[in-house]
Amino acid sequence: MSGSSNDVHIRCAPTEKDPHDAQVRPLLSKSELKDLATKTQKWEDKVVQQRQRLRKASITLCAILAMIVGIHSIQSRFSHLSSTVTKPKTRLPIIRKISIVGERNSGTTWMTSHMQDCFNDNIWVDNHFTRYKHHFQFDHPEVVPESTLVLVIHRNPYEWILSMRKRPHHAPSHIRKENEWQEFLETPWTTNRTDLDMTLANETGRICQQNFTFNEINSCLERPHPEGSYDKNSSQWSNHTPFYEMRQDGSGQPFNNILEMRSAKILNFLELENYQNTYAAWHYHYEYFLQYGTEHVISRIENATGVQRNCTASPPQPERPRQKRLGDKNYIDYMNEHVDWEIEKLISYKKWKW
Repeated sequence: MSGSSNDVHIRCAPTEKDPHDAQVRPLLSKSELKDLATKTQKWEDKVVQQRQRLRKASITLCAILAMIVGIHSIQSRFSHLSSTVTKPKTRLPIIRKISIVGERNSGTTWMTSHMQDCFNDNIWVDNHFTRYKHHFQFDHPEVVPESTLVLVIHRNPYEWILSMRKRPHHAPSHIRKENEWQEFLETPWTTNRTDLDMTLANETGRICQQNFTFNEINSCLERPHPEGSYDKNSSQWSNHTPFYEMRQDGSGQPFNNILEMRSAKILNFLELENYQNTYAAWHYHYEYFLQYGTEHVISRIENATGVQRNCTASPPQPERPRQKRLGDKNYIDYMNEHVDWEIEKLISYKKWKW
C-alpha cells in the first residue's frame, strides 16, 4: 500500500503483468466513505425502527386476537346463563283478543266469564266478534283486532231446542208451553214488524241494530215499540225487543223455522276461520266441557299465547242435570227427521236413538 496517507486504495491482484494493472488506484475518498457510512447508518436505523414498529404491531395484533378468543370463550361458557337471565317469563301474546260466540242457551255466558277470569289481565276476552255473540257474524276487520281467537260453543240440537222453547230470548212469536214443542218447531222464525220499524223499510245499508240491513233482521230497531206503549218489566224473555235474524242473502225472507236458522248459523260460524283478522276459530261442544272440564281449552290458549292462566280450570260436571227428559219418542223421531244432519255432521253431532 502506498501513496498519500489521506487516500484509501484497494489493491486488485493483476492476472498479467500489466503496468496499468499493477498500479494501485484510489476508489473512494475518505469523505465519500464517511458519507457512505453515514447513509448506511441512517438506513440501518430506519430498518431497526421499522422492525420495532412491526414488532409492536405484531404484539398489539396478538393481544387483540387473544382478547377476541378470550371473550368468545367466556361467552361460550356463560351463554346458557345469559339466555336464562334475559329471556322474559312470558312472550308477547300472538293472540290479541278472545271472542266467545255461540247460539243462545249454549253456555256462552258461563264460558265468557270463565275465560275472563283466566286471561283478561293479559288478553282482552269479550262476548263480541263482529257482532254480539249469538248473532250471524260478517267479515268486518275494522271492528275486530288483528289475531283474534274465536271460541265457538255448540250445543246438541235435541237439548238446545228444548232450552230455546223454555227460554225463547227475543222471540215473542215462540213463547210456548212445555208440551208444545212441535208448534215451537214449526212456527216461522219471525214476527210482525211494528209500524215504527216499517218506517225504515226503504233505507239501505247496515242501519239496523248490530249492523244488520233492514232485510236481514226483524226488528231493525232495537226498541220498535213507541216509548210508554210497552211494559218491559212484564215482558217475558225480552219479547218487547224482538230479534229474529232473517236469511242472510238479502231477500228479506224469514227462515221457515228455528231448525233452518240453526243450520244457517252453524255454516256462518264455520266461516269465521276465514275472516281477515281471525287468528283461529276453535269449535267446542258444550257437552264436552260438562264431561271433561275446561283444562284442555285453557292449556291450548296458554300454548298459543305464552300467557299463563290466572284461574283454576273448571272440573268435569257429570252430575249437572241435562235435558235427558226429551219429552217422548215422538220428539226424538221428529228431530231425527227434520234436523239437517249433513250440516250437524260438520260439527260432529249425530242422531240420537230412543
